[in-house]
Amino acid sequence: QARRQPGSAFKPIIYVTALEKGYKPSDILMDTPLIFTNPRTGKTWAPQNYRHEFAGPVTLRRALENSLNIPTVRLLQNVGIQNCMNMAKRLGIEDPLTPNLSLALGTSEITLLELTAAYATFAAQGVYSSPMLITQVYDRNGRILEDHQADQRIALDEDVAFQITYLLEGVVQSGTGKIARSLNRPVAAKTGTTDDYSDAWFIGYSPELAVGVWVGYDTRTPIGPGETGSMAAGPIWVSFMQEALKHKAPSYFQVPSDI
Repeated sequence: QARRQPGSAFKPIIYVTALEKGYKPSDILMDTPLIFTNPRTGKTWAPQNYRHEFAGPVTLRRALENSLNIPTVRLLQNVGIQNCMNMAKRLGIEDPLTPNLSLALGTSEITLLELTAAYATFAAQGVYSSPMLITQVYDRNGRILEDHQADQRIALDEDVAFQITYLLEGVVQSGTGKIARSLNRPVAAKTGTTDDYSDAWFIGYSPELAVGVWVGYDTRTPIGPGETGSMAAGPIWVSFMQEALKHKAPSYFQVPSDI
């Protein structure tokens, strides 16, 4: 139930909005210094990457793989803040989002359940299913007293869902989510870390299962230096997926017919 800043775990919402608007994974974004000035106060904001370095021109795929902040801010500028907020709502995120460019860095607080359900929509070829805590209730004789079915709706075109999955597979193959390669099966994932290391996220999915992990304190105090989503939450995610999928043969994400 807690709402926390997702950090870079929110970035796929920005990228899937761009893909729906016609961007391709191979399109180029600029990772170069960026500064904004508030005309009323004169205050400036200069977003930085995690390592305080600039990579120059990068593809959408590489920008998401390496969780680059500046290209993501530029992408949010290009596709529009309101469009990204609308996309978040379509993917089941009901918590209020702050309509400014820091949205690209995951500064608006949301719940782990909402964000994991959004990723599950990518895994389900664009079909959103409302989360349920109780699916069935039985009496002592095995009779079903309650049977709940998830509400489902199409939130994304399957082509767009496949493309964001392709980008998030890249995060695992050669980006910040490399720890998930140890599963030796197709998975897609994204890490998230807040500035002061008080929130660490690892959210991802296989074709069968979407799982989200958050690590932090109720008091919002830092976990510790360097405790990123990959370091703090990633091992928990991998450990859970190894157990949950150990009796399932690896399967592959379904490729739409016109991709």
